[in-house]
Amino acid sequence: MKLLARWRRSLSLRVIAGSSLLILVIVIASSTLLINQVRTGVIESKVSDSLVDAVVGLDLAIDVVESFGPDVGSTPTVVDAVVATLARRSGEPAAYEVLMLSNGGDPERSSNLVLPSSVPADLIFRVFAENTQHWTYTEIDYLDGSSVPAIAVGAPMSIAEQQQYGLFLLYPTAQQQQVVNVVQSALWLISVLLAASLIVVVVILTRRITDPIRTAADTAQKIAAGLLDERLTVSGEDEVARWAESFNLMTESLEKQIKRLEDLSIVQQRFVSDVSHELRTPVTTVRLAADLLHSKRNEFPPEISRAAELLQGELDRFEMMLADLLEISRIDAGASLLQISETSVFDLVHRVIDSILPVANAAGIKIEFVEEASNLVISVDSRRIERAIRNLITNAIKHSGTDRIRIEVESELDVCIISVIDYGVGLSSEHKSQVFQRFWRADPSRSRDFGGTGLGLSIALEDIKQHSGEINVKDNDDKPGTQFVITVPVSQKAVLR
Repeated sequence: MKLLARWRRSLSLRVIAGSSLLILVIVIASSTLLINQVRTGVIESKVSDSLVDAVVGLDLAIDVVESFGPDVGSTPTVVDAVVATLARRSGEPAAYEVLMLSNGGDPERSSNLVLPSSVPADLIFRVFAENTQHWTYTEIDYLDGSSVPAIAVGAPMSIAEQQQYGLFLLYPTAQQQQVVNVVQSALWLISVLLAASLIVVVVILTRRITDPIRTAADTAQKIAAGLLDERLTVSGEDEVARWAESFNLMTESLEKQIKRLEDLSIVQQRFVSDVSHELRTPVTTVRLAADLLHSKRNEFPPEISRAAELLQGELDRFEMMLADLLEISRIDAGASLLQISETSVFDLVHRVIDSILPVANAAGIKIEFVEEASNLVISVDSRRIERAIRNLITNAIKHSGTDRIRIEVESELDVCIISVIDYGVGLSSEHKSQVFQRFWRADPSRSRDFGGTGLGLSIALEDIKQHSGEINVKDNDDKPGTQFVITVPVSQKAVLR
């Protein structure tokens, strides 16, 4: 598995392995072809020479037979004379061996104790059956048990029209085979050296090309990890050097843009935080006056009484907006700590429902709660989890157009799953990918009666992320509406965002 993983992750390993395999295939195929051509050329030359020499030898044998005149005496004497004459012609060492075989069962004659088995049976049959010269590859078998590769050339001949004989000349090819073996060994050695040299060249060139890529990948990972001052080393003026320069220029540009955005984000966060805090004092003052007016509204004329009620409602909304902005600024500043404690999920959800039930009743929406594990206890910051669930329910009440909301709780392995389900207009695929973005609002088909900052779901997402959990949004299986699914670990330690 480690080798397979390395194969997938290493470009240089794949290039080297593929190139080496291709080099080996080409070198082996070329060497094999060349060796076969050498062997064929050497052996064919020997065959051609042997056939020519065999014709001369046959003529000499015929001359020996004719030298006995028309009254040939003992046939064995003539055969011995033919074998002896051809053997003398062969020289020392023998250029060929002589073997005469009878078609009528007479004893065979040979030079240098050559056995009749040296001539293949099919060659003997063809010589006598077709009455013409034939040849084949064979091995010369000697009486002492030794053997050498050879070419057997056979031709029919008769002695005074009495007994038919086959004259077989056996030409050893040991010398030619030795030449082929020497050439073959030299070619294989050259092939090994050539393949090794080419593979070394491929390795060097591959490393030369892939090393800068690997260095760039490592540098890019460091930059992605936040080390924006990392740069590639530029050496030379070739394509790789120009690529490294371009990479460094791109990194410098990214660093500047990121720094500018960070500065802008810090200014924005400081602005939101400062404005939110600065608005607290005048809002408190306005709240005191509004509360006084609201408490005396029955003493005012109808139009003033209505204005006092509107002022009270809008102040409630404004304070909620300020609370959301302050919470987002704390999250962005990294000052939002979790206060972990063991909490019953049943009690936690009921507290949320009790707090939001008046709003749901006013909107004519029924809230259902189904818990599979009524005794489930989780270690969380209960205030944060309550706020996340409340924001999801509030979002469904305000924008889904549903007539009922269902809350389901279940446990699976080491996680708690809380689902907030509505049966309203639902969300499109595009809206699902944007629903947790800050200040995002859906299309006009969603209810806008309640207003809001567009931060509720963003805050809910941050609350769940701080618990190492997640929120997912999906459609109801075969029903209209939307499901928001919270998944948080059952047990965890307090963490600092």
